[in-house]
Amino acid sequence: MTGRHLDDLAVELPDDRRLAYTDVGDPQGSLVFYFHGNPGSRLECASPVHAEAFSRAGLRLVSADRPGFGRSDPKRGRRAADWPSDVVALADRLGIDRFAVLGYSRGGLYALACAALVPDRITAVGTLSAAGPPDMPGGFIRSMPTRYGRLSVTLAKRAPRLARSVTRAMRRAGLRDPSVIPRRFKPLLTAPADREILRTAGTDFAARALLEATRQGPYETVAEQRTMLQPPGFRLEDVTLAVTLWHGEQDSLIPISHSKELARRLPTAKVVTLANVGHLHKPEAIVEIASTLVRKSAITPSADRH
Repeated sequence: MTGRHLDDLAVELPDDRRLAYTDVGDPQGSLVFYFHGNPGSRLECASPVHAEAFSRAGLRLVSADRPGFGRSDPKRGRRAADWPSDVVALADRLGIDRFAVLGYSRGGLYALACAALVPDRITAVGTLSAAGPPDMPGGFIRSMPTRYGRLSVTLAKRAPRLARSVTRAMRRAGLRDPSVIPRRFKPLLTAPADREILRTAGTDFAARALLEATRQGPYETVAEQRTMLQPPGFRLEDVTLAVTLWHGEQDSLIPISHSKELARRLPTAKVVTLANVGHLHKPEAIVEIASTLVRKSAITPSADRH
């Protein structure tokens, strides 16, 4: 079975919040928890193409909406440091003891939070196109390559109401015609590889990225833009597990300097440069990275509790 009623999966957390998730690939395969970007959702790697590719590779990929994204209930004032408890609660409900984590873009920090705060549950840690720490050398906003990228974060920081209005208008336009959303991303994603992915998978990408992320409104996507500039609630230096940071050399949204800065601060980390790759990644590339991550695990990450 390669996919399981994607919109119907959810667990109730100890504080009575709902956490929505997808579970694709091989049900008996090695497990990887995948943390989506921003804007993003549990559907980011849950298309039929992704599901089939993970199944062929013998992998099981579980991805949950962060609070307020997609179908997960919001949590006021949350930080990255709050995420590991949600992940552990989901793993417990699935009967999973230990697992690998892979965080994409903004989700990279959430993978590192798990490594720092629940290391006994983690078998391997990876990030893909990860955003760096809020105190990037020279400033986080200035580290972003494009003027449009710097403007979007600055707007979220200084005028969040306006940022929410802009996001809300984009959602309305996307609901009428999803093909308009990839065009809105073009000023941010200038690498030829990204433009090709937008061209070939534009409408599907738009639905997964912005439309599902803002199902409950634009608040969380804008709030995460703001929290990119704030302390995450844990120290990178406290991550003792080995971390692999994959990053496209042509990434025009989050430059590879972010992963290099993370590696400088993490006690045991390695940057893997992806040649001729931007910020977006094809399903087969994500499967290959997840497979590599699982091979790094000291034990089978899908080991069940008894």
